[in-house]
Amino acid sequence: MCIKKNPPSIWLTINPADTQDPVALVLCGDNINLDNFCALDHRPADVMISSDPYASASFFHLIINALLDSLFGIQGFKHNNTIERQTGILGDVAAYIGTVEAQGRGTLHLHMLIWLVGSGTAREMKDCLLTEDFRTKVRSFISTNICADLPDFSGPNVLSIPQQSAVAFSQPVDPRLPNYEARQKEAEKRITRTVQIHQCGQSCVKYVKGLPICKRNAPFPLALDDWIDESGKWGPKRTYGYFNNWCPAILQSIRANHDIKLLTNGVETKDIAWYITHYVAKKQNNSSNTSALLAKTFAFHCSNDKTSPDLFAMNKKMLQCCANSLTRQQELSAPEVISYLMGWGDRFVSHHFETVPWYPVLSLLKRTYPVLANETYRIPIETLLRMLITIPQYFHFPLVQSQRFPISCFHGNGQSSICNMNITSHNPFLTDE
Repeated sequence: MCIKKNPPSIWLTINPADTQDPVALVLCGDNINLDNFCALDHRPADVMISSDPYASASFFHLIINALLDSLFGIQGFKHNNTIERQTGILGDVAAYIGTVEAQGRGTLHLHMLIWLVGSGTAREMKDCLLTEDFRTKVRSFISTNICADLPDFSGPNVLSIPQQSAVAFSQPVDPRLPNYEARQKEAEKRITRTVQIHQCGQSCVKYVKGLPICKRNAPFPLALDDWIDESGKWGPKRTYGYFNNWCPAILQSIRANHDIKLLTNGVETKDIAWYITHYVAKKQNNSSNTSALLAKTFAFHCSNDKTSPDLFAMNKKMLQCCANSLTRQQELSAPEVISYLMGWGDRFVSHHFETVPWYPVLSLLKRTYPVLANETYRIPIETLLRMLITIPQYFHFPLVQSQRFPISCFHGNGQSSICNMNITSHNPFLTDE
């Protein structure tokens, strides 16, 4: 996606409150009039949700699709239907990729990257950040869409706001009602106090040299105003260090915990990319039976495998057996299982990606450019892809003359040098630099 749309613009985490939201309770079969109910009607729903994984999973997917459609203004590719867009709360969304993850108690939440229309490359962003006019526009975007402070409460004074139990058992503030601004601010104060204050606990504390440190780096940096500097570092106004970021429109809609971050693609791009990759790709916390499954599979493999002189084949078979055991028997939460059975999957992706079989592509490249068959040369994957578009019969593009592709050339004496492959026809030749 980054190749087509440039680096992403927004990092978003959404954690719907399925045990409190009236929509989830209706999906569980509870008799609630969604047009006319009050907080006093709420009844504990933990047992109801945990005993009905279909309702939990369908609620989650219903909420996420509604947010994408109504707030972000984009309907992704589905069943050969083209992508539809309109301006949303963050502007015009070009694309999104979200990964669904199960929490320790089994319910689902989402981590999502969002690409905005018009976002530039990392180089363009770095140049734009040097201008005061661009930084002023970014500060305006932060002020509108990313908050971490309540206007009338500074510092620890926010703790004086009473918490509301089952705050999600409510309706979003109706903008058609009189005094909407006052109602909206009151609701935001009540919801943020209840769901957006980070509380360090056993799940987020790690020990470094014997000292407890919050894995989420709380308390967060304080600032008296929204800010961004020339290197791309930024932050919202925050006077209390344990307030998570929130988007006002999302907060009003789901009345539940979420987090939103701006990706400036400036100097911090590498660190942010590592953080996102590590966070999205992290393993599930509940994998208590993984080691037992692997031990059982390994013991079965050792007792049943015939003696073979081919050590590579034996190891390959063992890895295949272990992988099959994990995918077949590893624990999954019930809402995850329902999501797979219903065809909802474990990700939200705006675009459709066509699988390209790599071995036929590599064979085509070697037939077109015989020099690639020489194992002396080690060629990066991005160079091979760039070379692939020069083959007219594959991409139906005219051959681009005099293209130069850098590759690593390994010599017999153990040394290596950087070479350039100059392509002026389908018979390339190499030149040393």
